[in-house]
Amino acid sequence: MLKYDIFRTVDELHALSSEWNSVLERSRSNTIFLTWQWLSTWLAVCGSPLQLFVIAIRDENRRLVGIAPFYKSEYRLFGAIHSSCLRIIGDDNTAAEYGNFIVDRLTENDVLAQMMNVLHQHREEWDFVWLHDFPQWSAGSRVVVDTIDQSQLSLRGRTKPFSYLPLPDTFEDFLANASANQRRSMKRADQDILQMQSAHIAEPSNDEDLAAALLILTELHQKRWNQLGQRGSFAKLPMLKKFHDLFASRALNEGWLKLYILQIDGRPVAAQYGFIYNDVFSQLLEGIDPDYSAGAGSALRVHVIQNLCNRGVSEYDFLGGYSSHKKRWGALERSGCDLFVTNKRLASLSLHALPLWPNGRFLKTPGNAA
Repeated sequence: MLKYDIFRTVDELHALSSEWNSVLERSRSNTIFLTWQWLSTWLAVCGSPLQLFVIAIRDENRRLVGIAPFYKSEYRLFGAIHSSCLRIIGDDNTAAEYGNFIVDRLTENDVLAQMMNVLHQHREEWDFVWLHDFPQWSAGSRVVVDTIDQSQLSLRGRTKPFSYLPLPDTFEDFLANASANQRRSMKRADQDILQMQSAHIAEPSNDEDLAAALLILTELHQKRWNQLGQRGSFAKLPMLKKFHDLFASRALNEGWLKLYILQIDGRPVAAQYGFIYNDVFSQLLEGIDPDYSAGAGSALRVHVIQNLCNRGVSEYDFLGGYSSHKKRWGALERSGCDLFVTNKRLASLSLHALPLWPNGRFLKTPGNAA
């Protein structure tokens, strides 16, 4: 028989820390964005007291087999009506994607059904669930959607594109599978930049080197966007930098971090930042010096792809969006979605009936409310 507990404070949640990654690794939602390290870092830096609503499911042997890692966030409908939203811990101001339930794949149907029952039983405590950047293409995620459809909850979704680059066993195989234009472009980037005697690619190996590399990444990222007349992510979202300054150190210690800095004559001209986790490289942020000759960013990506192939990594994940730039690298498109789940109690009827989405025109957090 499955039993559940609901953890409502950060202090309570730490009781699950030693088991968290174990059940994540047994799940089909095993991404870096759901690791204990990612979520606990966000809880440490978010600043304001949080109301958690983390559902933990255990089997008859008290083995942890499922986690719904929710926190509560206040929204206002039409700027006035208060609504309580359940969101995935660590989903805000971090560049996280693929928010999901964490469920042991051997028991996922029963565990997910139990989670839906718990949400229904506690429907007075929430008005809607917001799962954005949901990886709908995965088999485990399709089970989630089917389970919600069959529950006493209401579901709607909107499709959005994502892109990824499958990596073969060797870089030579990657070149062989590339188009003629891609091969010419990569060869030119290699010869014109990477083969220069003054070219050097550095990766931090300790916290001191990491701090310097993160500063370079920030400066290059901002410089690129400033030239376009826009604010970069770090300027728009101060918590983003605070989060990654801390998480990058933890990821370095875990062996997940990949932060590449391309230098020419000792001058940083390009940076790429991401993580290798579960055989996938997730590319989060990059920076390019717009004052340097074109091609530095492409040259660095050639090096990164070669490095990943040599390490046996199976996928370069560009994450959200499918731009022409990503397509030129051979990226493939896959369809994810945003999911909006409501209960059917009277107070949630307007949310259920109207085609509203969080951070849209009519449903916003208080700080963004009209």
